[in-house]
Amino acid sequence: MAVIQTGSIVSDIRGSVGEETYSRNQGGLYVAARSGPSGEPSANQLAVTAAMTALSAAWSATLSDPNRETWRTYGRQFPTPNRWGKPTITNGYCRFIAVNFPQYIENAAIATLNAPTAPPINMPNLSFTATTAPDEFTIPAPVLTIPAEDSNLWIYTYIGVEQPAGVSFYANPFTKFDCSIRTLDAWQAADLVLLSLPAAFTTAKKIWLRQRIQCATSFAISTPGYASAIFDA
Repeated sequence: MAVIQTGSIVSDIRGSVGEETYSRNQGGLYVAARSGPSGEPSANQLAVTAAMTALSAAWSATLSDPNRETWRTYGRQFPTPNRWGKPTITNGYCRFIAVNFPQYIENAAIATLNAPTAPPINMPNLSFTATTAPDEFTIPAPVLTIPAEDSNLWIYTYIGVEQPAGVSFYANPFTKFDCSIRTLDAWQAADLVLLSLPAAFTTAKKIWLRQRIQCATSFAISTPGYASAIFDA
């Protein structure tokens, strides 16, 4: 489904409508034929499908009506920013998936049947540096406001590479790269260092990082933060 931002006519449009996908590059808005995945699904794709299937079934069959109502209330209380940074109210089902999906990928289990007991974490202002062109990423801790009892954090990091203009994605182009847990104090004292990039990424001219942070006690989770860096092939 495409997301459209209106101006005098239409100022921005992203996503797919029918057989066409809309996006933007340095040249402005463009449209390309929508394409689907080819070949056998990867292990990562199979894991994502299994997690979504399990969580969707749990929403319908495992959660009670009071459980589901906590997620609906949470969605109304805490709008999330859309891709243009504007607050948007999302439904309880989407919040349930957003909070539980990363944990299900890691542990094959639902983290919480009820909505988090704390507000969502602010989006991480993600930045990073790279060394050894670029086999190693160093990520400093973002500024976060969290309760003291929620100082243990899950850090989910995903990577993606620059794609040619006109390429459309049927699925998220990011691949999970690292998952770790640490306290905010430990992260601030010693930056998060990610090692051993897959070979396909070390020759990319532009590498993207996507990161989400989740409290290990309340399960409150941030919206994704993004950063990129350009490296010579």
